[in-house]
Amino acid sequence: MNYSDKIGSDYNLTTFLSDNRFYIPINKNNILAFQLQGQFTNGNPPFNLLSLMGGESLMRGYYLGRYRDKHLLAGQVEYRMLPFSFAKRWGASLFFAAGEVFNSYNSFQFKKLLPTGGAGLRFLLFPEKDIYTRIDYALTREGSGFYFFIGEAFWNRQKKDPINRVFKLIILENNYPSTISKEIFPFTSLWRTMSASNLPTDFKFPDGRVMF
Repeated sequence: MNYSDKIGSDYNLTTFLSDNRFYIPINKNNILAFQLQGQFTNGNPPFNLLSLMGGESLMRGYYLGRYRDKHLLAGQVEYRMLPFSFAKRWGASLFFAAGEVFNSYNSFQFKKLLPTGGAGLRFLLFPEKDIYTRIDYALTREGSGFYFFIGEAFWNRQKKDPINRVFKLIILENNYPSTISKEIFPFTSLWRTMSASNLPTDFKFPDGRVMF
């Protein structure tokens, strides 16, 4: 995300978002999934452009925006059993995450990382697409939370690779993607409608909507 007074903005700032994902198969139905995400802003962002921590995908148990600052660093690990060896459509997952927001690079401290963890049930909703419905329960120092969504908290579309690393660096302008790769957006039950005239064809639905 890039704002500059040279193009008429009231702010001068640049934000970089990095999302790294690793997947290690344990056996036929079990997988160990890792995610490391960072959002870093140079400049002086207004309140609504600060990095947000929490939500249904990363740092479950904290509501989105519970903590916010110029920079964010968070990671999570999830053990997925999809499905159980004794069931065709039922599965489960265990997850743990830790994250922190901070104002400057020098102010980051490992001892200030906030932890969260939990478990969830999975039901194979669309077997032909390998899409699961998830119900997660997360526990934090401040309380707990339940989450019901379609699709994993983070996922890998390239399942042919035994160990796959997905990296994304997104530059957003005016809150819309200016550069897009096929791995940018995870599948959730939340859908937004936006103009898709300048997006890759394989991201469009027949009516022009885009999964976001």
